[in-house]
Amino acid sequence: MLERFEAQGRPVQHVTDYTFGEMTVSQYRLHNGLTVLHLPDHRAPLFSYQTWMRVGSRHEKAGKTGIAHLFEHLMFKG
Repeated sequence: MLERFEAQGRPVQHVTDYTFGEMTVSQYRLHNGLTVLHLPDHRAPLFSYQTWMRVGSRHEKAGKTGIAHLFEHLMFKG
């Protein structure tokens, strides 16, 4: 996937690698600031995708609580 961004002239910065036992997670940053974590695992023919956002109820201001929970329902439960 990351090779496609580079082929299109979009810079991909390799930030670091994390090692957990036999697994290595590579961290990349795309030109738009998106952080991508890549963990190849060839033990099974599966693909898994997750999106994490650094927002939530702890970022809400007093008097405006519940908005993060509402957005959660709108985005993930339809």
